[in-house]
Amino acid sequence: MRLFNYVAGILVQPYKDRPLKGLAQRFVNGRLSYQERVYKKTVNFRAHASGFQIALCYIMLVSTVI
Repeated sequence: MRLFNYVAGILVQPYKDRPLKGLAQRFVNGRLSYQERVYKKTVNFRAHASGFQIALCYIMLVSTVI
């Protein structure tokens, strides 16, 4: 579960301030509000992630979808 939250935190962070609609907006807002409830603050996982970690997150996302 923590791995999913970490990966989601890295992948949705760039979409935090973008105008989104529908399901995408609900997913991004839900992930970020969940992090605020769990960690009691806003955590920017992507700011501290290396390029390799970001690439691994995208690989995990693609492999999960497939």
